[in-house]
Amino acid sequence: MNSSEQVDKTKNRFSFGQNGLFTVGLEVWKNLYEHEVFGINEMVVFLSLSCGTDKDHVKTTWSINSVKKYTGLTEIPAKKALKNLIDGGFVKVIKPVLKAGDRPEYEVKNTTDEEGDYIWLPNSLIVGVKGESSPINRLKKRNDKRILYYFIRLYFFQDMRETGCISEEIISAIPYENEKKFNTSLITRFNKCINFLKLNYQWICSTKSDLGTFGKYKTIGRGKHEKQELEVEYCPKLNERGTWIIMRPLWDMQLIEPVFFVTDSLDDAPNDEKVFMYELFTEEQKAIADKILSGRYNLDESLSKQLNHVSECGKSTSNIAFGFIDCDYANASIKPRFRLKYRTKNPYSKTRIRDQGKLQRELTQKAEKHI
Repeated sequence: MNSSEQVDKTKNRFSFGQNGLFTVGLEVWKNLYEHEVFGINEMVVFLSLSCGTDKDHVKTTWSINSVKKYTGLTEIPAKKALKNLIDGGFVKVIKPVLKAGDRPEYEVKNTTDEEGDYIWLPNSLIVGVKGESSPINRLKKRNDKRILYYFIRLYFFQDMRETGCISEEIISAIPYENEKKFNTSLITRFNKCINFLKLNYQWICSTKSDLGTFGKYKTIGRGKHEKQELEVEYCPKLNERGTWIIMRPLWDMQLIEPVFFVTDSLDDAPNDEKVFMYELFTEEQKAIADKILSGRYNLDESLSKQLNHVSECGKSTSNIAFGFIDCDYANASIKPRFRLKYRTKNPYSKTRIRDQGKLQRELTQKAEKHI
C-alpha cells in the first residue's frame, strides 16, 4: 500500500481510549445544513475531514481515500462535495494534491466567531468501532440530510457530567397513561436484603425545544382573539409526529437508545439531588435474576415473567422497567433516560463509570452471599 492509499488515523489531544474527540462549530453545522447548494454528501465529507483534524481541530491531512473508506462515498461524488465545500468557504486548501502520493492539507472552518459554540463528537461516528459499519456510513445510506443534521446536533444537548444522556427538554419519560405521577414500586424483597423494583413509564418528545421546532405556526381566531398556534408536523411515511420524525429513525438505527438508572431518591426528587447509582438491564442485573430463577425460590407465574424480562436485558418488554437494589436504599427509584449510543469517554464519564461500577459490585457481592 503506497502513501496515497493510506488512511490516516485520528490524532486529537482529547483522546481517551479508542474513542477520541473532534469538534464542529454549532453555527457552522447549521450553515452547512441550510446552504442552498449543499446536500448530504457535503455534510458527510465535512464531518470526515473534521474527524481527521490536528490537536487544534482545524488542520487536516485526511484525503479523499479516507473519506471514501469511512463514509461509503465513491470518488466522483466525494471530490465534487469537497470542491463545493472549498468554493463555499467551509474548507481551505493549504497544500493541494499535485501528483500521486501527495498528502493534502486543509483547514476546516470550525466556528463563525471566536466565541462560537462547539459540538464535541466521538471519532467513532466516522471510523466506527470493532469493524462495524460506522454511523456516518449508515446515515449516508439513508440519504436524509435532515436526520443527519439533527443527529449531530443532539450531541450538543447531552449531559456530559452526570448521566451522559440527552436533555430531558428534548426527550423524556412521563408517567404511564392514566397515572398522575411516577411511582417506583416494590415487587418483592429476596431474602430480606435485595429489593426488586418496578416502574411504568412512556416516552415523550418535545415538539419545540432547543433542538428545533417540528411544526409550523398558523394564525387562528380574529381580532383580539387572534393568536399563533403551533401545528405539529406529521410524516405519513413514518407515521410519526413532531420530534419523533427524527428520533424514531435514530432509535431504529440504534444510534440513540433508552437507558434506565436506579437512584437513591424518591421519584419526585430533583435530578440534581439524586445519585444515579448504576444502570439497569445490564449483565450484572441479569446475573442476579438468573440466580433467583434457577434457585430455591417458589416463584409465581407473574414474578417469573418479570424476572425473565431482566434476564433478557429488557428486550422483551416496553413501558416497564425492573431492577434490583440493596434494601438499605429504602427510597430508591428507577429513572428512565435516553442517550446517544456512540459516546466518548471523558474525565466526567470516567469518574461516573467508576462510581457506578463500585455500587453495582457492592450489590452483586451482597446478592452472591445472600441469595
